[in-house]
Amino acid sequence: MDYKKLPTIDYRTFHRKSEKIQKLIQQSLQIIESLGVPIDDLTERQKEKMAMAFLAVGDVRTSAGWKKIKDSNNEYSLTTREIIAYENKHFEENISSGSYDDIKRKDLARLLLASIIVHSKPGSNTSNPTRGYKISNEYSRIIKNYAKLFSLLLLKILPSTAIAWKSWPGKQRFGLQQNQII
Repeated sequence: MDYKKLPTIDYRTFHRKSEKIQKLIQQSLQIIESLGVPIDDLTERQKEKMAMAFLAVGDVRTSAGWKKIKDSNNEYSLTTREIIAYENKHFEENISSGSYDDIKRKDLARLLLASIIVHSKPGSNTSNPTRGYKISNEYSRIIKNYAKLFSLLLLKILPSTAIAWKSWPGKQRFGLQQNQII
C-alpha cells in the first residue's frame, strides 16, 4: 500500500459523486486498509459501499470529521436501515431500504471481523432490528489522528513547497512554525 496517495475507485457510481465525497471515500478506504483489512479482492463497488458504511457508522461527513468520529463511548449507533438512510442522504446514493441485509453481510462484514466496528448491543440476537453498529473505542483513537497524520505526511512529501505551506491553515494547530520543515 502506498500511503502517499489515496486509493482509487473506478466505478460509475463513484465518478458521479462530488469531488469532496470521492475524497472522503478514498480516505476511508486508506484508513480501512491501513488498519489491516484486506480490500484487494473486493470489486470497486464493494470497496465504495464498505467505505460509505464505515463513514456512516462513525458519522464522518467531511475530511475534517475524522478527528470527531463517533465511537463506542458515544450513544451514537446506526442500525442497518439507518446506515442506508445515511448513505442516501450524505453520499449521493439511492439504495433501497430493503437492502439492509447487504449492509451487515457485505459492507460491514470485514470491519466487524476486524473489530473496527462493534455491535451496539453485544450478545443481542443477530436479527434484532434495534441492534446498531459503532466504531470501537480502541480503533477510534487511531482514526481520530488520521487527519493530523495525513496532513503531516503531505508536508513531508512537499516540504519545499512554500505556497502550500503558507496556505496550510493547520500548521499552527500542530505547533509548527512558518519556516519550520519537518
